[in-house]
Amino acid sequence: MPSNKLKEFFLAVLITVVFTLLTLLPAAALSILCAAAVTALLGYSATRFHFGFVAFQAFVICAVYVLFQKSLSGALITSLPLILCGLTLGICYNVKLSVFKLLSIFTSVYVLNIAVNIKLAGMASPGQNIFEEAIASVGQVYKESLTAMYGSQLSGTEINNVVSELTSTLLRFTPSFIVIACICFALLSYYLFKRILKIRKSDLSMFASFSDWRGDKVISITYFVLLAFYFVVPAGNFLSDTLLNMVTVMTFVFFVLGLSFLEYKLKNRIEKSGVRKLVLVGISLSAFVLMGLPFLALAICGALDGCFDFRHRKKIIR
Repeated sequence: MPSNKLKEFFLAVLITVVFTLLTLLPAAALSILCAAAVTALLGYSATRFHFGFVAFQAFVICAVYVLFQKSLSGALITSLPLILCGLTLGICYNVKLSVFKLLSIFTSVYVLNIAVNIKLAGMASPGQNIFEEAIASVGQVYKESLTAMYGSQLSGTEINNVVSELTSTLLRFTPSFIVIACICFALLSYYLFKRILKIRKSDLSMFASFSDWRGDKVISITYFVLLAFYFVVPAGNFLSDTLLNMVTVMTFVFFVLGLSFLEYKLKNRIEKSGVRKLVLVGISLSAFVLMGLPFLALAICGALDGCFDFRHRKKIIR
């Protein structure tokens, strides 16, 4: 390997070590951002260097976790998802897969890792469910807050009923929350991965720009069919819960595609990409905070664009 390329590799390893250490900090948002950076850096190395060097970088990531967590099993549980997802980025780039296939594979790999970890945790501690325990703790905090604020107005039974309804709702949405969290991590990792490739002047022709993202027509129609079917099926059974989680995940996906269509429209009004991104971030945050009309409007817009391809129709009219 040429000396300049070797220096580039060791610089990538050094930066990876720094970000890996930062993932150990108690700040959740910073840890997630740094974990995505570790994944993106490993993915870049997989596009640039020989597999042996990539394996060394992956070993370094695992070694850092072993050193500071002092538990081999804990280090593997933490590092393997990052390593596998990083390799997914690099391999998908090397075989020239589209951004949609890349994100789908990345999300599937991460969801599979979580499912395996949950299974292993269940085998290690039979009868325990980490999500039920986490939701129960959330319910306890919510109960204490309600008691402190409305203890004089609500009876203990009424407060317990509210908390019970909250925890049961959260449990119903747990699968979709997990998948959506994995999609968000995939989007963040992809963004950082693409930024690194752009800085290094790599070929990005196989990746469509965000403003050109559009859903498949069949998937869009399927979404509306499932949505209609959900409102027909009686609530409170396995089928309705399954449909609810499927619709929730697809709604989030079409929300992202709705943001893509919005950026496409903003291109004609706002020339500076930085300003457009700020507008999109602001709309995204408001949509998540309100979780009402803005969120649903963008999701429906993304789904309808998948069915009718408004961008293509506009070009034909012109």
